[in-house]
Amino acid sequence: MPVASDEFDLAVIGTGPAAATAALTAARGDRSVALIRCDGDRLAGESRDWLGPAGVSLASQLDFPLEKLHPAHFTGVRLFSADFKRSCAVEDAELTGCIVETNQLCELIVHAAIATKRTRKFAAAPIRIEQRERTRAVQLSDGTLLTARVLIIADGATSPAGTLAGLAAGAKTAYLSVSAAKVANNAKPGLAIVLGGGSEQRAATVLSDKKCTQVSFPVRERDANPTQYLPAFWKMASDAGLANGTPPAEIACRPHIAGGALDRDTHVGKGCLIAGAAGGFAAAFSNEELYPAMQSGRLAAEVALRALEAAVLQDELTTFSAVWRSAFAEYLRMPNTDLNLLLPLVFGNPQMSRRVARAFLLGQKF
Repeated sequence: MPVASDEFDLAVIGTGPAAATAALTAARGDRSVALIRCDGDRLAGESRDWLGPAGVSLASQLDFPLEKLHPAHFTGVRLFSADFKRSCAVEDAELTGCIVETNQLCELIVHAAIATKRTRKFAAAPIRIEQRERTRAVQLSDGTLLTARVLIIADGATSPAGTLAGLAAGAKTAYLSVSAAKVANNAKPGLAIVLGGGSEQRAATVLSDKKCTQVSFPVRERDANPTQYLPAFWKMASDAGLANGTPPAEIACRPHIAGGALDRDTHVGKGCLIAGAAGGFAAAFSNEELYPAMQSGRLAAEVALRALEAAVLQDELTTFSAVWRSAFAEYLRMPNTDLNLLLPLVFGNPQMSRRVARAFLLGQKF
């Protein structure tokens, strides 16, 4: 490697919600931060995601001005069977949240990190990572060489930087998430949950705001043509009043990382932590990614800040696994009851439908 040209306390790879939150947290801790852009963790177009009560609370704690994004707020959810033939509305004062455009949220957080004057953003992608005794050296595709005492990797589910750093590449998954969005006039803001059957119990979602409707559902990764299921799913959603017209032409497929963090052996390397989708941080039942990504990024940065003050940096970094598991492992787990046994009751029993909705949106057990 060439001689280092820039030295930082932390280098954060990625510009998704985990990386942005980590950079902001570290910068507010008065540490110098290199935020290295990586498009692998950014979704094409105006992809949307939802924040439930935990996510909205975290955004408030970290002073993210969500209202600048003009989010679509919702109260209550609608539950549907996998064939959309059965449904029910669940009204609960605690089941609140908002729908945001994901990339806009990330840009908002990155802007806040840069505004601290402690964060520098780099546009070139990392092509090599060298683990030195006291620092991590990151070479970028434009020839820039950075060094940092701690490296936080949060560059998306496929995590090329994780591979460069010698950590497990991405999150293990047997599924893909298929998503498609289409402009929908006068769409009522809301979150609809489509309950899957079978042994995996994986749920699909339909998000609606004033601008568009977005559907997301999981399929087996081994499927040669996962997008083939979109027309039928879109039609059922349309017949149920959740979408309209023909399905959009632009379809996104990416790893469905639900619960992946719980299955990883470690999120810690030499001088490195891995967070966000790269570490499999998504809720197992709902595949909620935004809040788990932000929370894992915040916790990783907080551990890194303590490590920079510790007598032995690596010893403090190794606490990350215990820290995140204590903070929200239960939130990420699949609920403790077989949903197949509950499905016959969900749509005719208000108490049962409320339990399922709260498991989805609040991360609670059935």
